Amino acid sequence: MTIPARNASRRPAGSVSGYLAGIAPVCLFIWLALLSCPAASCAAGPLSFSGRPEPGQPAGPALTLIFVANSKGSLFPCATCSSYAAGGISRRFFRLAQMRQSGAPLLYIAGPYEFPPDAKASEPPLANDAGPASPKLHLALHDALGVDAGWLSPASEAWFFSGAGKFPKGYSTVKKSPETRLLSVFGTTIGLVFFPEIAEPSPEPDAPDSIQAQCLKAGRTLGAKADFIIGVSPWGMDAERDFLSLADGVFNLILGAGEGLGFAQAFDSRAPGVLWMRSDSLGRGMTILELEQLPTAGQYPWIPGVTFNSRLEPLHPSIPTVPEIDALIEGGGEKPTGRLP
Repeated sequence: MTIPARNASRRPAGSVSGYLAGIAPVCLFIWLALLSCPAASCAAGPLSFSGRPEPGQPAGPALTLIFVANSKGSLFPCATCSSYAAGGISRRFFRLAQMRQSGAPLLYIAGPYEFPPDAKASEPPLANDAGPASPKLHLALHDALGVDAGWLSPASEAWFFSGAGKFPKGYSTVKKSPETRLLSVFGTTIGLVFFPEIAEPSPEPDAPDSIQAQCLKAGRTLGAKADFIIGVSPWGMDAERDFLSLADGVFNLILGAGEGLGFAQAFDSRAPGVLWMRSDSLGRGMTILELEQLPTAGQYPWIPGVTFNSRLEPLHPSIPTVPEIDALIEGGGEKPTGRLP
C-alpha cells in the first residue's frame, strides 16, 4: 500500500480522497500488518519486568511496545466497525496479561483520546456503549491496565477530578506545552515527548514559535539523556506526515493518534530514521512494535523483519475476556482489581 506525501496545500479535514489522490514528489511507503493472535497460540511464561527472561524460556523481542489511543471511552466490542465485533477493554486486559508473561519486557503507552471527554460533541454515541461510564470506573480500569506512560487531555483531567478525585496512574496531563518522561529498560533509557494539541490557526510546522518547534526542542533535550526518543502525537495523519522530515535525527519513533488511518509501520524517504505508527480507534486493536535489540544512542537501524516487527492487532472475538474485569465494569468500578499479573 502506498500513500503519497501530503501536498503542500491544505485539504479539508476528514477527506479520505485527499490521502490517496495524486503522486507527490516524495513517496511515503506503508507496510501494514493486520495480524490476529488467537489466545491459544500465544506463548506464556513467567515475567519479571526488572529482569531478563528466565532460563529455558524461548528467546523473544528485546522490547515490546504496545500503543493504544483514540478509544474515546469505549469499553465494549464495536459490532458495527467490521465484519466481526473487534475490541473491548476486557480483551485488551487478557492480551496485555498474556504478553506480560511472555518473558520479554513490555511498555504500554496509552495515547491521546482514551476517555469519554475526548469524543467530539458531533460524533454519534458509541454503538455498543450505553453511555459514558463514570470516572471511577475508568480510573479503576486504567489503574489495573498498568499504563507505563499515558497522554491525558485537560478535559479528561477535569472529568476525573470531578468524579474520582484523581486520574489514573502513569498519565501526564498535556496542556499547551510538550510533556516529557524518561523510562528505563535494562539500562536503556527511553525518552517520551507527549505532543500538545495544535490550536487553529497555527504557524507553519517549521516556524520557530510553532508547537512542532517546541516538540523538536523537547526531543533534542531528551536526546542528551535517552537512547531512544518517542513522540506521541494527537495531531492526526496530515500534520504528523508533515512533521516527519523535521523529526529525522531527533525522534526515533512517532506514535500517532487523532484523525486518519491506523497502521503498523510507515517510513518517509525524507526521514529514514523515523518509524511512524498510528493507533486504531474505539479500542478495536493494539498497535504493537517488537524491537529485536535494545536501542543505543543514535539512529535505530529500522530493518523490517530483522531489527523489528510491527503489527496492528485487532482484538478478535477469539480472544477471551477477563471475568474480574467484566465484573468490574458491571459494578461501575466500585471494586478495583489492581494491576493484572
